[in-house]
Amino acid sequence: MQTQATFRWTSGEPDAARTLTGLIADGVTEAGFGCTEIEDLDYAHAFRTVIGRRNFFLMIGEVDDGVRQWLVSTKSELGIFAYLMGSRDYQEYEVLVDVLHDVLSSIPGLTDLRWYTLNDYNERPDENWAATPGE
Repeated sequence: MQTQATFRWTSGEPDAARTLTGLIADGVTEAGFGCTEIEDLDYAHAFRTVIGRRNFFLMIGEVDDGVRQWLVSTKSELGIFAYLMGSRDYQEYEVLVDVLHDVLSSIPGLTDLRWYTLNDYNERPDENWAATPGE
């Protein structure tokens, strides 16, 4: 499963992407979930979190295409073997995106928050988006 969120946010910080990623990781941690150290991927920043016993990858980067200034991408790290053996992480994923929505909504100066499925983001980002991840 993958979900994308886009939004506008400005900061006077010299490394705004790292600052934003830190705010998001801190919010996830405050919600009671552990986060790994923030990784610099050159084009974005990322960290992992555990919800229940399931691992998730979050990547935060600047899109800056005029409408969607920032992008948060979430991805389940449930492996193919676990999936084939019947494991699923739908409930944990719902918890993650709900927490992420609350965290993003609480960041001062963050506006125009939009949620997408991966396909909608890649194919029709200006048409198919929702104000909350559950819509």
